[in-house]
Amino acid sequence: MSDRLTIGDFTTDRLRVEDWNGALAHPDTRVTLEGELQKVLTPEVLAHLPGPLQLGSGADAVKDWVSGRAEESDVFTIYGQPSGELIGLLIVFVEEGSGHIGYLLGKDHWGKGYATELLRGLIKAAQRAGLVRLAGGVGADNPASARVLEKAGFLCDRDTSDDATNVYVMTLF
Repeated sequence: MSDRLTIGDFTTDRLRVEDWNGALAHPDTRVTLEGELQKVLTPEVLAHLPGPLQLGSGADAVKDWVSGRAEESDVFTIYGQPSGELIGLLIVFVEEGSGHIGYLLGKDHWGKGYATELLRGLIKAAQRAGLVRLAGGVGADNPASARVLEKAGFLCDRDTSDDATNVYVMTLF
């Protein structure tokens, strides 16, 4: 039995967060999603993410990026409500009751409170799923993301952080 449990889809006042597997299962919706992601996965958005999350080059860069994420984690699309516009992705890897999280939002959606709203919805969904802990790494060069996690109630774990990455955790139960 796999320990890749999922938190499930959830909504907040302004966001609809959905497992992307439904879209990936059908060629037409996958192509549509990949097209939407080209607008989100810009160099500026990816700048603070680790090497494996960087976009490669070539005509299939987004397709390959999507395949890589689908193999390693549960990925959720983040749509604005009521617009239905794709504004970002939530990446969750569940292991032994702990969710390791990452998220990215398109640059046009920075500074509007979406990340904080996403985390608050995620915390509720993770509790419903029975997760006991959430953790997320933030590059030391990305203080804005660190503030978002702190505002949502995550604490920096100095024991698992290093010079390049601060790890923030939240105990749910």
